[in-house]
Amino acid sequence: MLQDTAMELFQSIMNFARSEHSEMIDEAYEYYWEEDDPEDFMGGTALSLGFINFEDWFVCDFQPKEGKPIIDLYREASEGLSDEENTALNALQESYLSIYEVISKDDTVALKDLLLDEEFSVQNEALESLNVGDIFASRFLNLDGKRMMCRCVYPFSSGAKDVVLENFNIAAKRYLKNEPEGTVRDFIKKYSYTFNIIWLDNIFKSRRRN
Repeated sequence: MLQDTAMELFQSIMNFARSEHSEMIDEAYEYYWEEDDPEDFMGGTALSLGFINFEDWFVCDFQPKEGKPIIDLYREASEGLSDEENTALNALQESYLSIYEVISKDDTVALKDLLLDEEFSVQNEALESLNVGDIFASRFLNLDGKRMMCRCVYPFSSGAKDVVLENFNIAAKRYLKNEPEGTVRDFIKKYSYTFNIIWLDNIFKSRRRN
């Protein structure tokens, strides 16, 4: 299945990066965490999610200061990629993070993309514990006309919707002011590390309330 191929390729790309381009991982790590060490301020599930989210962002979105993104380097180093593998690689490169709200649950979970104003339904065990009204950020691949949720997830606390969207809109408006021909989709692809910043802000605010 194409979905299995995408996940296998993702792991293969990370292994390739670790063995051949560790300096790129270091560059990305400092950028994503703003030169901080996440282990200094997170632990447990949040820290585990942080590492998963970083790898997802690194493979799909990170643009190094010099040279090509890791997927392009992987393509060049791999001989005889099949049509299916190239399709999966394209899906990874074209994917983007966004913020989703659960709008209904039945045999499938209906989601609304709060940033691009789109709705779709998916079947995913990771979403079964969510309730209508819950919001989270994640990445969905478009494979064979179906949406597949990636491993990354940025869960937001209950009632955080307005603040999360306000923080995102502030960052997006700053980008659009400097890039008048840009779009929100351009912003969420080019500056997708913003989702991690907003997620961390939500975690810290939740801790202060508790």
